[in-house]
Amino acid sequence: MRPLKLTLNAFGPYKGKVEIDFTQFNQKTLFLVSGPTGAGKTTIFDAIAYALYDEASGTSRGKDSFKSQFATDDDLCYVELEFELAGKRYYIKRSPAQKGPGSRKIKQHDSKVEFIHGKNVTTKIPIANQEIKDLLSLSYEQFKQIVMLPQGEFKKMLESNSADKEKIFRTIFQTNRMNEFQMSLKEEARLLKSDVEQSDKVMEQFVSLIFPQDNHALAEAIALMDIAQLVIELDKSIDSSKETIQVYTNEMNRFRKDIQQNQERITDLTELEQLEEQKIELVALENEIENKRTKVKQNEQAQRLVSYKEEKQKTAKEKLRLKEELKKAEHELIGIELALRENKEQGVVAEEKYATLSEKREKIIELKQEENQIQVIELKKIKISTLEKETIQGQLDSEKQTALLVKHREQLEKNKQLALEISQARNSVAVIQNELVKVKEEQTKLVAKQAQYNELIQLVVQKEEKVRLFKRADAKYSAIQQNYQQQQLLFNRNIAGLLASELKEETPCLVCGSLDHPLLATLSKDSLSKEELEAIEADKDKCYQEYTILTNDLAHLNEQIKKYEASLQVVSENAPEQQAQLALEQKVLDKNKVNYMKDKKRLDRLIEQEENTKQQIEDGQEQEKQLVSTIQELHSAQQHINKQIKEIEKEVKEAQTDLIYGDIDQVQAILEQLTTKIEQIEFAYKESYEEKNKLEKLEAQYKTTIESFNTQLNVSVKNAAVALAAFEQQLKTTGYDEQFEEYLVENQQLEELVTDIANYDKKVWVNQDNYKKQKQKVAAIKEQYSIEEYQEKSKIKEMKLKERDKMYQELI
Repeated sequence: MRPLKLTLNAFGPYKGKVEIDFTQFNQKTLFLVSGPTGAGKTTIFDAIAYALYDEASGTSRGKDSFKSQFATDDDLCYVELEFELAGKRYYIKRSPAQKGPGSRKIKQHDSKVEFIHGKNVTTKIPIANQEIKDLLSLSYEQFKQIVMLPQGEFKKMLESNSADKEKIFRTIFQTNRMNEFQMSLKEEARLLKSDVEQSDKVMEQFVSLIFPQDNHALAEAIALMDIAQLVIELDKSIDSSKETIQVYTNEMNRFRKDIQQNQERITDLTELEQLEEQKIELVALENEIENKRTKVKQNEQAQRLVSYKEEKQKTAKEKLRLKEELKKAEHELIGIELALRENKEQGVVAEEKYATLSEKREKIIELKQEENQIQVIELKKIKISTLEKETIQGQLDSEKQTALLVKHREQLEKNKQLALEISQARNSVAVIQNELVKVKEEQTKLVAKQAQYNELIQLVVQKEEKVRLFKRADAKYSAIQQNYQQQQLLFNRNIAGLLASELKEETPCLVCGSLDHPLLATLSKDSLSKEELEAIEADKDKCYQEYTILTNDLAHLNEQIKKYEASLQVVSENAPEQQAQLALEQKVLDKNKVNYMKDKKRLDRLIEQEENTKQQIEDGQEQEKQLVSTIQELHSAQQHINKQIKEIEKEVKEAQTDLIYGDIDQVQAILEQLTTKIEQIEFAYKESYEEKNKLEKLEAQYKTTIESFNTQLNVSVKNAAVALAAFEQQLKTTGYDEQFEEYLVENQQLEELVTDIANYDKKVWVNQDNYKKQKQKVAAIKEQYSIEEYQEKSKIKEMKLKERDKMYQELI
């Protein structure tokens, strides 16, 4: 890969656009990039690495910090690289994430890429990264190791000893994985060797367990550790012992079978003994279970007696209830018969009064006619009064409408005058608007000019601060530079002493190669070590970088100040005075604008009333017409009401000549008395009749009830006698007395008794069945022995089995 052209814009220390044309080297394979510390040498390699791999060339820089500190947000940071590979040209452009110019304001830009290869263009970062990696056949890590060495690593390598050089080369070329692979191979070889040694030890242990006996060939193979011959001799020995092994195997199987058979017979005899013991235990519980059976039976008999006793008590209680009800009903019947005799006497009086009702009803009709005539007269009087009130109200309304007409005419004249003033206000507003436009244009110019003065003053303040920092940085750098030169001179004079201090016995000299060192150079007391000199150099470089940054900042500030001075045609020292003058002019314009706005606002409020004023004039004219019409209608209504009053007064005089009483209160009082009297007579007659029917019905009901109670009482007496006889008969049958309830058992206790009895019966049946079967099984055994005898036989067989097994193991 050969770089052809590199373009940087606002990248690293480069504020503007920088182009490097590598074709000017005329295909040279080696060229030098030189310059002082901080001049931007490493930045060139950073730009190439970033363009190809989206990363910096070393670990000390990050891609998010590529944009130049001297660039503004209006500048866009990017890198363009054109390179050649295998005779083909490629172009790539990258820009990191940054703040940059937008269509209207500064905005955040995302990182972008543009990779042109042939006729294809790739703009997606992951895809472009992979295509470049495939094209170069190098990853980012490999590129750092092969194409370029990071700054500082090569210098350390030249000045270090062999061990340090090995570490540096391992760091530069990242051969740690190869070293780890070598170490893993050594570890695996060590483990394999250990496994082989362990296998040999195990083999020796197994061989030591083989006893050759009279087999001399086997003994010789063991002594020589000849594994192959040892296997052959063992196979021969095994073949000759197979028949004996089979005999031992058959005998051991027979012994095991006899032992198993004896164990089964011991188990059968043991189970039979356990069943006999269980049978004895069940017999011992027989009396207890019989007692429980007796309790259950007694409870059943007592439960039957409880039902007979409850029936006896129930019938006796019913007989007593019926006697009380019969007595109560007979008492109620006597009271009803007395009430019937009283009702008949009251009924005779009620019928006599009821016969006078027709005469009283005719009198009520005459009085109601008189009442209606009086009410008609009263209504006509009320009508006259109402009409008189309407006459008075009509006069008031007429006067009110007349006054309202005068008021409306006055308001109409005011609205017409206001309409004239609004027409004049429209002309004044147009003049004020023109003046406001002029004021606004002058204000805009002043604001823009004030903003420029503010920026100029801020730049002057920044410049003063930068000058102060520059002087301090210049003094600091000069002092450090002088100290570094002095210390470097001392260090160079003492290089021989430094080399002598690192010499070791029987080690060749790095200068002359001699192993003999008769007279070694010495270090002066005031000399520094290499590390201390490097630390001073690092401080010097850091100060120089700060000095360079401040120099660039001051140049940039001076350039901006000159632009503003040229634009404003003023010297920066006079900027505060000019800014104060602009502020006074701004106050005058603001005051004029406020006055114009007040006048315009007042006139606008007046103009806003134009439509409302026109509508009020139209409404006023319409209301004037309506008020004139209303006043005329009120005069006509007054004349009609006066005519109605005279006609009604005539009708009232004619109706009053036909009246008897003349007073409606007197007529209504007589009517109320007659109506109340009729209602009392009708109520008394009806109440007497209803009371008679009610008492007759009750008399019949109670007679029927008494007859029914007598019948029920006879039946109840018989039932009580039968229940008593049945209860006494049941007591006699069971042999219990009146205290039979002591044989009753609670439900829970009864359940427990029944469960105990059922479990006992089940155990007895199971025991008898199992005992019978086990007895038959034991009886079928031909040779009858006791458990102890079978155990003794088994011990003998086990001893023989162990002997045969030992012989079998020895033979194997």
